[in-house]
Amino acid sequence: GNTGNTGLMAIVRALWHFITALKDTVGNLLFIAFICLIIYALTSQQRIQVPESAVLVIDPEGVIVNQKRAVDPVAGFLAGGQSEATETNARDIIDAIRAAADDVRIRGIVLDLSKLAGSSLSLYEEIGQALQTFKESNKPVYVFGSSYTQSQYFLAAHADKVYVDADAQSFPGGVFLHGFSTYPLYMNEALDKLALSIHIFKAGIYKDAAETLTRQSMSEYSRGANQLLVDDLWQQYLSTVSVQRGISTEAISDYIENYSKVIDLGDADFLRASIKLGLVDEEITRTAWREEMQDLSGKSGDNYYQINFRSYLAATRPSLPRINPGGDKVAIIVASGTIPVSYTHLTL
Repeated sequence: GNTGNTGLMAIVRALWHFITALKDTVGNLLFIAFICLIIYALTSQQRIQVPESAVLVIDPEGVIVNQKRAVDPVAGFLAGGQSEATETNARDIIDAIRAAADDVRIRGIVLDLSKLAGSSLSLYEEIGQALQTFKESNKPVYVFGSSYTQSQYFLAAHADKVYVDADAQSFPGGVFLHGFSTYPLYMNEALDKLALSIHIFKAGIYKDAAETLTRQSMSEYSRGANQLLVDDLWQQYLSTVSVQRGISTEAISDYIENYSKVIDLGDADFLRASIKLGLVDEEITRTAWREEMQDLSGKSGDNYYQINFRSYLAATRPSLPRINPGGDKVAIIVASGTIPVSYTHLTL
């Protein structure tokens, strides 16, 4: 009996050692596979090939920002991967433009602004400066679209050639500029009807952050401050467009303020007026556009050789950031949204 038990225990021990060894082996293999997967993910982006001759397509989507907002993975999953607020990192655009300026494979830049929703004037200025530096390398910048909003046109104005798609049916067409403005929503009357009382503590006559809760319209001081800000930003916009397109600010202002005089009232042709003023160079068909780009970068089937700026960055940027841990650094804190400037207390 003892001999039988001893043999059984030996078999159990051997089986246990085998299972332990198998577990360790499988665990090690899985760990190695995980490390290989990480290495592949970090290096696979480098496999994107930049054509020997191509144009760099800058096609920002949504709002251009300093730093993208963190995306809630659960919300993203429930939304099916469709984000309501698409964002494009300004640094990605600028880095791509700067790298392309010294890249002999990149023959020019094409701006596709059809999906651009907007940005701050300061970020537009940075991108515009990068485009200006790119043009100094004797490479052209083109923009092609069905029409241009005021926001889109600020970047479009930096192009050597501004084209409008003759095959597109877009209203109003051309370039539609309307100036800057601000329209705060005043809720004092609504709060009164809801029997809500607002208690606000402030110091100074220009403290207007809470006026939307206590007034039905702008105060004299708020109107003056807002007017100064809007006028300054608009003059900056006008000056940039004026320099880039070689049109006087007076002519652009006249174009905006007197649309009834500038535009043929028979068909309200914004495009014709935009071309006449010089905001747009030409209306061309998509076929003519492709042929011009093929002359620049070469023919690729029915299209021309091109590379998106995201793919271009993936092919040219280092897989891992080069950081010197012992070097001096500057920390950047990106803030977004409203910074409270007053304390409010809401009571029923």
